Amino acid sequence: MGVLIMFIISKVAGGGPGGGGGPMAFIKSKARRFDPDDAKNNITFADVAGAMEEKEELQEVVDFLKNPDKYKKLGAKIPKGILMVGPPGTGKT
Repeated sequence: MGVLIMFIISKVAGGGPGGGGGPMAFIKSKARRFDPDDAKNNITFADVAGAMEEKEELQEVVDFLKNPDKYKKLGAKIPKGILMVGPPGTGKT
């Protein structure tokens, strides 16, 4: 009986092959808080290789978000959001 209880506890805790970590898996998270002053976060468009047309489009969006008055004077409407499309794992977030 004791062996059965230990087996059930180990399965709930995420033990065994292919275990997803169980209900308490968030405790083992390696997530870190974003620090805008961290030198590792200072990535610019020059650091990104390829996809020149997409980079130009994204630079325009960033410029619009940083300088909305410049675009408002030209008659542009403020978008409610931006939809990024692409296959999974391509950095849309």
